[in-house]
Amino acid sequence: MEHGGIRHRRLWLTVLTLGWVFVLGAIVWAASVLAKGSLEPQDTAGVIGLVVGTMSLVAAVAALRRRAGQEADPEAAAARLRHRVRVAEGRQWRQLLGGDRIFIDLRYDARPSSARSAGPPAGFTGRLSEVTADFLALGDRRLVITGGPGAGKTVLALALILGLTEENRTGLPVPVRLSLSGWDPRVDFEEWLIERLVQDFDREPQVARDLVEQRRVLPVLDGLDEMDDIDDPCVQVETSRARAAVERIDQYQDGAKGLPLVVTCRTEWYERLERIGQGIPDALRVEIRPVAADQARAYLADRLPEAQDRWSGVLRSLGEATGSGQFLARAMSTPWRLTLAVTAFAERGDPGDLLLYNDPGALDEDLLRRYIPAATRLHPSRRCRYRADEVHHWLRQLALYAHRQESSGASPGLTPHQLWPLAGRRRVRAVDAGLTTLVILAGAAVLLVRTGAGLDERHLPAAAGTAALVLVLLLRASNDRVPAPQGGKLRRIRTPDGRRLLAHRLRGAAVLVLAIIVVQWVASGLVAVIIAVLAAGLVLSLASELAAGTGERQTHGSHPRQLLRDDINSGLSFSALFSLSFGTVVGYSGDYIVGAGAGVVGGLACGMVWWSGAGRRYFAFLLCAWTRRLVPWRLVRFLDWAYGAGLLRVSGSAYQFRHQELHAWLLRHPVPPGD
Repeated sequence: MEHGGIRHRRLWLTVLTLGWVFVLGAIVWAASVLAKGSLEPQDTAGVIGLVVGTMSLVAAVAALRRRAGQEADPEAAAARLRHRVRVAEGRQWRQLLGGDRIFIDLRYDARPSSARSAGPPAGFTGRLSEVTADFLALGDRRLVITGGPGAGKTVLALALILGLTEENRTGLPVPVRLSLSGWDPRVDFEEWLIERLVQDFDREPQVARDLVEQRRVLPVLDGLDEMDDIDDPCVQVETSRARAAVERIDQYQDGAKGLPLVVTCRTEWYERLERIGQGIPDALRVEIRPVAADQARAYLADRLPEAQDRWSGVLRSLGEATGSGQFLARAMSTPWRLTLAVTAFAERGDPGDLLLYNDPGALDEDLLRRYIPAATRLHPSRRCRYRADEVHHWLRQLALYAHRQESSGASPGLTPHQLWPLAGRRRVRAVDAGLTTLVILAGAAVLLVRTGAGLDERHLPAAAGTAALVLVLLLRASNDRVPAPQGGKLRRIRTPDGRRLLAHRLRGAAVLVLAIIVVQWVASGLVAVIIAVLAAGLVLSLASELAAGTGERQTHGSHPRQLLRDDINSGLSFSALFSLSFGTVVGYSGDYIVGAGAGVVGGLACGMVWWSGAGRRYFAFLLCAWTRRLVPWRLVRFLDWAYGAGLLRVSGSAYQFRHQELHAWLLRHPVPPGD
């Protein structure tokens, strides 16, 4: 079990939850005994001492947990992070290579272009296979990787990351790849880096801060050009997010020296930034060369040894310097198009059709037309069979959503719990509010059956309090803003966003406490009210600490599918905890059936309605989207499959389209083109 990892934290979460439940039981028992007023002074002191001792024991265990997290060895923490990065990026490397390990040894040239840029070091090789040595030879170890669309910028960055994470290089900072598309440059770069280590790499906040402050992390910032819609002529480089990001990145330094980092960006956009003096200072810029014809021919021959006959015409033409061979060599000059061609003609079709084109746009259109059907055949799902037309339709709906997000200036990433506007904002919010009503009424049915025959004016305050609670929950369920998923991860309260979310949760908890006070005042009088306030305050504070997460700007989890799973688990845990405490307090009056019913109502309302907002909204979205056939019912399973098939990629806590060309093609084709 990894120290500080999710399983380690869940173990502590279980231990602390059981401890605080025991404390709650002790408080309720002590209050019931003291309310009878028949104890001797020494017995009263013993009861109070038992409660204080129980609370002290749980607090000591919590302090031990905090101390264990803070005293983690920095070297060991860096080694664990290095191993995690190597495993994750190794999978991403294989996925970008089309499910294979054969790669093109890309060439790149040093392009110092300003007085502040660095020159190439001695022994500079300019080869992907030697990129780690080239980087380590740089004095400041600051590198900018540029190239055209599909040139292999991310592949080169991954090769560098995997080279730096080799076991014999453990003394180096740990390279961590981060997607710049989701960063708001108004947030301090170092604070954002710490938060990303917490969210995307499952590090504890204090461990993440120690790693960053001790300069044990090498940021690999992927996609500077993806921060803005660079294809929109209205986007000005002077007011772009990328320009603001460069200014923030320049502040990342140690004393008077800029810290090592790596940035990837499209050539045209980076050159526009440089023309206004906003390049990355003191960094060597390298430009990836187009893939040469002999490299493309060697790659295809190595990748397709069993299909030499089918590809013989293409391989022969790539060796010619005139006619169709010359055009094909230019067309196959990017790793993306080579991988696309291999996938498109993997099982069906004649690769010789590639020789019929003399227009790059027409060639891309044909390859993309074949791509989704080929990927569907090559990667059959083990649990359900996807048809190519279904995959096309679902991906197009996601492409439309990503395009709308990008047009509004938001991140185009496909994070499952944020996809709900795809099915219509008003429709999903209405269904969400309707589901909330059904959940509360289903729980309230127990109370109505029990007390329906004996309702009188004494129950009016309780009914009014319950109605007010239902109204607040309905307003929350129909809100346009959905909280970020809660993961039940300890210690997130140390982050600024975590503290803001805690304050928000406690404001909401005040409504619930008032509802409990109203119920108990009618049922049992002042003593029960005091018990209710103490119990509710304890439970809500505990739940806020356990499930405190980051604000709506950020998400957490090392993989997108983990977000909703953690959120639902958090909601269920809080439901059970609140049901136990609320039911016990209400049942103190003697009617335990009413107490059980109140616990169910309170648990469902406060756990799955109040707490697990992201999971509930996602379920409402699936109901709306599935009935309209916009996305499959098992959406996250489909997204995982599309990632494995090479149609999508994972960036941080969101899915993205594998390449911008595929995204644009889906926008142009509402239905699959015929063969």
